[in-house]
Amino acid sequence: MNWILSNKLNIITITMNTKDDITYQNSEDLERTVYSSKSNGQDISVVEKGFLRSLYFGKRALQSTVDLRAPHRLQLQYPRYMTGSLLFNRQPKQILVLGIGGGSLISFFHHYFPLCTIEAVDHNAEIIRIALNFFDAPRHANIFYHHDDGLNFLQNLPEIPRYDIIFADGFSAQGMSSALYNQDCFTLCRKLLVEDGTLVSNLWSSNQFFFQRVRSDLQHSFPANIFIPVPKRGNHICYSRKNADYWKKMDRSGREIKELSTRYEIDFGLIISLARKNNLSAMNRFLYLLKSFSSIFH
Repeated sequence: MNWILSNKLNIITITMNTKDDITYQNSEDLERTVYSSKSNGQDISVVEKGFLRSLYFGKRALQSTVDLRAPHRLQLQYPRYMTGSLLFNRQPKQILVLGIGGGSLISFFHHYFPLCTIEAVDHNAEIIRIALNFFDAPRHANIFYHHDDGLNFLQNLPEIPRYDIIFADGFSAQGMSSALYNQDCFTLCRKLLVEDGTLVSNLWSSNQFFFQRVRSDLQHSFPANIFIPVPKRGNHICYSRKNADYWKKMDRSGREIKELSTRYEIDFGLIISLARKNNLSAMNRFLYLLKSFSSIFH
């Protein structure tokens, strides 16, 4: 089966089998490398343990993990927190993913929103090939895989609002991609979002200087930002909005939060709690707590 990947000037055709020829291990304890390569100067490996398959850059810098029995079920914490964008955009029609990895977010959103158009961009054609051939990234008429630099891709789009959600998740073994995580890129994202759209950025805090600079760039590019640290990880997720109605959007009843959490297998209650804890003053958190108690007794 041939999959056509768009490049700025060229078309790249990657030929692959509809099913890979890997024999899966029944033992959940046995870990093995099923594929490794070097591309754009970066070591890439695909490691399998039971039904879980993981993508690593460099010396075991984990990028993505997929359960081959259900690729849409997010295994790592950080992409689960990225789906908090559904609190703002309940029925996304068009999504852009900058940085594909193992394709976890693509699988999740295609499973729950099969009519949604998803465009996925990665500067490394090898990563796209691996996502499709080793991680069961979905192949569908509504999904477009682009081999291009993220910023270059954005610069070549007409500045017409089109995306409900943009995910910025471009990494190397060294951390966040400086070509993607910068004010020029964030400003273009803002212009390409619909009025009620959300940019969701996966940030890494190991390099504090770069991390703080990226935070500042987001704050200069968007009037409303919510930063959430992922528990026990170095990831921070930022929801960036074009307007300041985000707390109203997150202010949902306990019943509604439970329904969302059950439907998508994501703890939205915890996401909202961490968002308030890390972005609101103590007084505002207290007022929200009073409101929550009031809703229980009415």
